[in-house]
Amino acid sequence: MSLILALRCELDRVCHQIDQLIEQQHSNQNDIEHVMKRFAEEKAAWRRREQEKIHDAIKNVAKELEVEKKLRRQTERFNKKIATEMANVKASHLKMSKELEREKRAKEIMEQICDELAKGIGEDRAQVQELKRESAKVREELEREREMLQLADVLREERIQMKLSEAKYQFEEKNAVLEKAKNELEGYMRTKEEENGKRVEGIENYLNEINGRFQIAEKENDLNAGDDSDDGSDLHSIELKLDDDSSCNKSSFAHENVVQHDSKRVSTEKEESTGRKSLSEIIQWGSICFNKGTTSCGKRDFGINFNEISDHFDRERSTKFLSRAQIQDDDDKDEP
Repeated sequence: MSLILALRCELDRVCHQIDQLIEQQHSNQNDIEHVMKRFAEEKAAWRRREQEKIHDAIKNVAKELEVEKKLRRQTERFNKKIATEMANVKASHLKMSKELEREKRAKEIMEQICDELAKGIGEDRAQVQELKRESAKVREELEREREMLQLADVLREERIQMKLSEAKYQFEEKNAVLEKAKNELEGYMRTKEEENGKRVEGIENYLNEINGRFQIAEKENDLNAGDDSDDGSDLHSIELKLDDDSSCNKSSFAHENVVQHDSKRVSTEKEESTGRKSLSEIIQWGSICFNKGTTSCGKRDFGINFNEISDHFDRERSTKFLSRAQIQDDDDKDEP
């Protein structure tokens, strides 16, 4: 019995460990899902930041382009003005030959203005080239950052896959150990159940055999019921005589058994009238106790049933049966 309790405790402990492992697995899955969600959120935030940076850069470039457009428009206006002035100068040169000196001076002035404008145009071109170079550098840096981010994503995915494979391998090892322990426990429990089943079958066969004998004896008692009623006075006289003999000699165990046997036969008739259970019911109830396999029934009612049986039958059979039952009970106690 103690071994069965220990096995139950061990089985409960194993079940508890299995539940803990399942809970750990669920918690690990929840952690992984949380990490993946957070990674997705960070990735989305990073994309938003990069898009904002790109939009800002595009806006800056657009502003610079607008400034350049304004400068170009101004230069175009100046060019138009210069063209008109040149046309006016030519017209005045044709018309006014006398004013050559003034025209020469005007030409010199115009040449100076043109030189300044040419210098301004050269500077604008240099600025445009510098802006182009800067935009090319920015593009190269963006491409490098994209490559680095792609490599980082690949490395993160590889790390996650490695961690998942390691967790899966550990979980499979633990499951294998648990399955092995479960199979060992099931094998041990099957062997114990087979041994107990064989013993219970032997006891049931023995009880069924005795039950058949008891039923035959009851039939004989029913047939001899009339003779017992006629011999009531004789039994009473024999009982008085045996009481006198027992007071003289207390060691006469055989006479005392005869008196007890006859007195029990008389008492059985009274018990039948009051509705007490018969001998076959006692044996059947004992077999039911063995079929159920309850320890309380096997320990308490076992002795009561056989004491009642020993009251109805002779001392040799009852003591023999009780000795066998006691040996069986001692073997059951020694096994745990």
